Amino acid sequence: MKLSDDEFTLLQGGGGSFAVKVAGAGLSFGSQVALARILGAESFGVYVYALNCAKIAVLIGTLGFSTASVRFVAEYISNEKWSLLKEYLRYSRRTTFILSIVVAVVFGTGAFLIYAPKNPEQAWTFAIAAVVIPLSVQMKVGSAELRGLKHVVRARLPKSVALPSVLVVAVFLSGGVLGLSPTGVVGMSGYVIAVAGAMGLIDWFRTRSLPARVAATGGYSMKGRRAYWLKTARDMVLIAGFNMILFRADTIMVGALVNPEAAGIYNVGSKIAHLLLFGLIAVNTILSPIASDLFSSGRTSELRNIVTRGAQASLAFSVVFIFCLLIFQNQVLKLFGEGFIEAKLAMWILVGGQLVNAAVGPAVVLLNMTGNQRTSAWILGGTSVVNISLNLFLIPLFGIEGAALSTAISLVIWNSLSVWFSKKRIDILPIPI
Repeated sequence: MKLSDDEFTLLQGGGGSFAVKVAGAGLSFGSQVALARILGAESFGVYVYALNCAKIAVLIGTLGFSTASVRFVAEYISNEKWSLLKEYLRYSRRTTFILSIVVAVVFGTGAFLIYAPKNPEQAWTFAIAAVVIPLSVQMKVGSAELRGLKHVVRARLPKSVALPSVLVVAVFLSGGVLGLSPTGVVGMSGYVIAVAGAMGLIDWFRTRSLPARVAATGGYSMKGRRAYWLKTARDMVLIAGFNMILFRADTIMVGALVNPEAAGIYNVGSKIAHLLLFGLIAVNTILSPIASDLFSSGRTSELRNIVTRGAQASLAFSVVFIFCLLIFQNQVLKLFGEGFIEAKLAMWILVGGQLVNAAVGPAVVLLNMTGNQRTSAWILGGTSVVNISLNLFLIPLFGIEGAALSTAISLVIWNSLSVWFSKKRIDILPIPI
């Protein structure tokens, strides 16, 4: 069967994205192993707890533009609206920069005041994590712009490859060269250095990737456009926020309801289970701008074919991953240290939930890129409420296994509703058949 141009782009772009993702996942996994061994379970838990809280703050700082930019950049380039694209980029970058600074100050000050009296290491780890916020916001917004430009590999390379590589080197040198004690503070300081390098690389890539016509074009009146951009970004930040809750509330709530060490152990199981989504992430990264382009031009039949192929590729990778994990599960967990073997049951519960996510995951991107982001936000919002409620009930009863079960149930609900609404709203059933 001959592939259409967009199907070929999906295959080619998805392949490049997948290659970067595989390389990045290996480096990210290796960095987690190295940090867990260097810091120890307790300090690693403090580091993980603070970083996950900071990532919630990063979400607020992006104001939804880290997702909206994929849609608007792809749309304006497709329709050759160069002046409008120029003004959109200027507005989104300025807005997110100012907001991220404000969020960082509030986050760092508040966290330090809360934790300083009882746990100095945790207080300083959170304070340093505040520096991560504006750096990560600019990295995410720049990456979204590159994805909208269909430069998928350039969008993924800094975060997936450069960041974990620099992180491991920075933490290793802090102990081996500077002689610093392995604490959460050291781990977070290394992360600040790493994310600063990744942000710089993203900025370098996007400066060289924008079409020359964008810089050469004149200004465009933003009258009436700011409200539209903000409205769309608001819906997107709700989606991203609920998504963040779905994938990070469990770790944060384990840290709050049990202890940071348990959060570190649970995080290991969660990270391993998340590797199952490699295929889905590669597909969704390139599918986002293509879906926006095809839908805006009324090519629904082509979009339906693209989505089906993407779901098939995602599911195929997931099945292979589960088979390999069955064989090497103990060896993988012991890489982090003997204490992390406790994450095994939680890991498998999460794998079950993520398998459903991988099979029908394109449904979420499909809704977001076809003007149905508000529906997607409502679905995620309801699912997030369920997730938090289940965590509050099950974590005190079953510990990290309760958190895993809460997340797995929420994933099934989220994806089932997304598939149903995709069929109802745009007549596309995003399943791998």
